[in-house]
Amino acid sequence: MFERDAFIERSLRKITKWFYPAATVTVSAAAWTTINTIAIPTNTVTFIEARLNAVRTDAGQEAAEGSIMKLLGGFRNDAGTVNKIDVKSPIDGEDDATVDRRFLISGTDVLVQFFGVAGKDFSVYGWGMKSSVSV
Repeated sequence: MFERDAFIERSLRKITKWFYPAATVTVSAAAWTTINTIAIPTNTVTFIEARLNAVRTDAGQEAAEGSIMKLLGGFRNDAGTVNKIDVKSPIDGEDDATVDRRFLISGTDVLVQFFGVAGKDFSVYGWGMKSSVSV
């Protein structure tokens, strides 16, 4: 590894943080449910990559339906006010087109949310990474 590459790798480890849920979240309604809460530090630009895996879990329907989703988003926290720069979803696969995902700004946090389906239970696991650069 070249010296420059080692420096970049050390720098990325300092600014990149992985996030995982405390537990898998059960979603049982046609409503937005928060899977992860990600703090956006003051006076930073933050990139978030979130991944959601969901599988249907209600009795008799275990693994009958599933979903994989990936969200990419950029956010800026300017003196305590968080603004969205841009959001993309390069991977979006689901058996039921009703399920959905989004980033939602809440104060100085960004919430990773999953939208379920009435009458169906899903077990949702959300994880990913964030990297922030300060002013």
